[in-house]
Amino acid sequence: MAAFIEQIVPYYWLVCGGIVLCGRVLSVQWSATFSLLVWVILGICMDMLIPVIMALDTTLARQLWYWCWITIYSTIVLVISVAHQQRGELPSQLCRTICHSAFAMMLLQLARYLDRMIIKTDVLHSVYQFGVPAINFAVAIAALYWLGRTLNQKKGNN
Repeated sequence: MAAFIEQIVPYYWLVCGGIVLCGRVLSVQWSATFSLLVWVILGICMDMLIPVIMALDTTLARQLWYWCWITIYSTIVLVISVAHQQRGELPSQLCRTICHSAFAMMLLQLARYLDRMIIKTDVLHSVYQFGVPAINFAVAIAALYWLGRTLNQKKGNN
């Protein structure tokens, strides 16, 4: 499963980045486009950090792995929330989906950290193994749905 996920990650970011680009070209819903952009940029940043983290001592790498992901997901929610407050914008449905997904991922990373590093068990292995990709794919599916709905609305307005 892990090898499959590693192979499709670049395509995942490419699809999500393409959706952001389409959103900008169509000049629609700042909230949705901005939120997806934050998700993509911070996700790519973390993916670029993975080789650096994995090159460290195993124990240190595991500690950093979970805390870096927790920090990334917290930052996603914080940046999106602050930007919406500063602009006085209400969050779109896609924005809320992304923030809820980031919060769920943050909790999943924290639970996995507690399971693996503090309690020293591996009870959440399957939840982690399937939960992380499922949440990521849910965001991509929500973004594709948003883009499709937006294109359909634009087509209906012409």
